[in-house]
Amino acid sequence: MKTRHIIIPFVSAALFVSCNKAEDTSEEAAPAAAEQEAATVETPAQEVPVEEVAGVQSLQQKLKTIIIPKVDFVDMSVKECLEILRLRAIEFDPETDENRKGVNFMIRTQPHAADIGGLKVDALRLTNVPLGTTLQYICDKARLRYKVNDHAVIILPLPEDGAVDLYARTFVVLPDFISRLSQHAGSDDNHAIGELPKVKKLLEDIGVSFPDKASVTYTASNNKLVVYNTLGNLDIIAQILKKLEAMPPIPASQQ
Repeated sequence: MKTRHIIIPFVSAALFVSCNKAEDTSEEAAPAAAEQEAATVETPAQEVPVEEVAGVQSLQQKLKTIIIPKVDFVDMSVKECLEILRLRAIEFDPETDENRKGVNFMIRTQPHAADIGGLKVDALRLTNVPLGTTLQYICDKARLRYKVNDHAVIILPLPEDGAVDLYARTFVVLPDFISRLSQHAGSDDNHAIGELPKVKKLLEDIGVSFPDKASVTYTASNNKLVVYNTLGNLDIIAQILKKLEAMPPIPASQQ
């Protein structure tokens, strides 16, 4: 079977729209096993060359550090949204080397299947959000997923069994984390002393999704929040925690 590529040229990266039947096994991610320090992502548990690991980490860092000032997508295709993100990524990448600015996006559609690049994003309006967070919202809107390999961010259909690539990240949170999260989520439920509301429910109320096998665990004794989720959702949670830290302290009488 022939492989069809449509290449859109640009300054330092390209948007590849590929219909390739062969799967690249180097992109498959396995669940991480051990906790990392705060706000770090565990790399997939598999043997890969050092240069590939460095490439994946570099792209993951770009997804977190490239901040898009404004997103206003209305009735646009996934391909159109990615083209705008591609240009914005180059424009707002803090990378000093002009030849390394930006991010490669690849849309991968299965043979004999509809082009996922044509799926629509009905409406998406965001302000000052990381590139990875914006990308996750696009994927959620179009019911897609993305993966990061050593040279590109790949947009893929959701697998038939609903499985997605999950990673673990550990966050150190403030002692009044639950109170702040409840306030941010608009929850006014009264809970008994010593009984904590479900963190997962509060995060879901704010807009964080938890696909199958994703989880969150909060340990009040050491103020650690351990989340097992997609890279995009981990970045969304990181942004939520930053907002919580900026909130004024919650009086003890209201905790």
